[in-house]
Amino acid sequence: LHRLEALITAGVTVSDQEVRDEYRKSNIKIKFDYAVISADDLSKQINPPDSQLASFFKTNAARYATAVPEERQITYFAFTPNQLPGGVQQPNQQEIQQYFNQHKADYSIPEQARPRHILIQVAAGADAKTDAAAKAKAEGVLKQLQGGADFAELAKTYSDDPGSKNSGGEVGFVNKNAPMVPEFLHAIFSQKVGDIKIVKSQYGYHIIQVEERQAARSESLSDVQPAIVATLFRQKQAQAETSYAQLLTSEALKNGLEKTAAAHHLELATTPPVGSQGVIAALPNGSQLISKAFQAKQSDPPQAAQTGEGYAIFQVTGIAAAHAPEFADWKTQVLADYREQVLPALLSLKTKQLADKAKAENDLAKAAKEAGATLKTSDLVSPSGQVPDLGQVEQVAPQLFDLAVGQISGPIDAQRTGVVAKLVDKQEPTADEMAKNINQMREQLRAQRQSDAFSIFLSGVMDEYKKQGRIRMNAKAQGPGIPGA
Repeated sequence: LHRLEALITAGVTVSDQEVRDEYRKSNIKIKFDYAVISADDLSKQINPPDSQLASFFKTNAARYATAVPEERQITYFAFTPNQLPGGVQQPNQQEIQQYFNQHKADYSIPEQARPRHILIQVAAGADAKTDAAAKAKAEGVLKQLQGGADFAELAKTYSDDPGSKNSGGEVGFVNKNAPMVPEFLHAIFSQKVGDIKIVKSQYGYHIIQVEERQAARSESLSDVQPAIVATLFRQKQAQAETSYAQLLTSEALKNGLEKTAAAHHLELATTPPVGSQGVIAALPNGSQLISKAFQAKQSDPPQAAQTGEGYAIFQVTGIAAAHAPEFADWKTQVLADYREQVLPALLSLKTKQLADKAKAENDLAKAAKEAGATLKTSDLVSPSGQVPDLGQVEQVAPQLFDLAVGQISGPIDAQRTGVVAKLVDKQEPTADEMAKNINQMREQLRAQRQSDAFSIFLSGVMDEYKKQGRIRMNAKAQGPGIPGA
């Protein structure tokens, strides 16, 4: 394939003029004043009378046909762990010992080291001169430490590690499985406690001192018993809650929610209509109950849902289908929708009026003030540069690079802003800059054209083979990017 590509693209050339034009286009820089009309500010000025909004609401009836989402009424009773019959028994010593025996691996603490370090950062791929300078700086810091300087103070002064410099280079205890660069881990588990050494990693040069190291050990049952007791108690409580919820659900299926709640001295409640994203204020967490309720039918039997503190046994007792609102109830949203619909045309009109006035009077600042627009000044930017309220210049307003200094642009659509600009400076790349970089630009341009030429060749071959029936494409097996997909 590489040989074929070389054969097909061997004749691709780029003229000197094309290279110069491309280099100029990529490296020209401009600075401009620009007036900004904000869509958000303009939107606030759109305030039609109620009669016009009502007409908009009527015309767009289909849009609002289901604007008020479906709501459901839910009847339920709930219990908390405090209402479990007989409560929950504390785990006994045999259960604790059994759990400890089964989870000994969880209580094994590997060897740990507590280091501190000072990082002299070197960017990946830095040249030899930059790397040597960083190494020399690290060696200079090491000499200061060997001379008795305070490690913490030097870390605050020299370290490039934002996570540890302000704490004097302290990293805390680290075990051998920690997600750290291997050179750093090897150093802190191999060098002597108290020694200070320089180690290089992908981030640069680390000046490392190991302050303490602890051997691998296993925690005793007495160390972890309180945590085990808490874990086992939570498990027992969860099992008791689940069993009680199953019992109550079975009873409610036979006797109904009301009689079951009364028999167990639990309070029966019915929610007001609630949406799928709503809340039930009386429950710690009603999200699971609501989710299940919206999957159920009104005639479905009782079922259980977790509430964050126990369970609720419920049924859907009412369903209000999604429907259109009354205009008076939806007026605020209708106004927002109306504004969004008319805003693009209004923004375009206002920006054009601003551009026309600025050009007619050759005074962007005056026209901006009269239009209520905000006047700003860009930095000196290249085509790929980003400008606030405008975006990437080359994508949004490439025409600015064709203006002469002092010339005012036409209206520029920058999505949520309308912009009119006046060029105040233009800097072309110098002859020396072009001469220095022209070969690199030539290779980039040629490589791009070779790639384009080969893509066109492959596309043509595929089309011809399809016509001749020499190749068939399986549409189901094709993925994104496969020719013919």
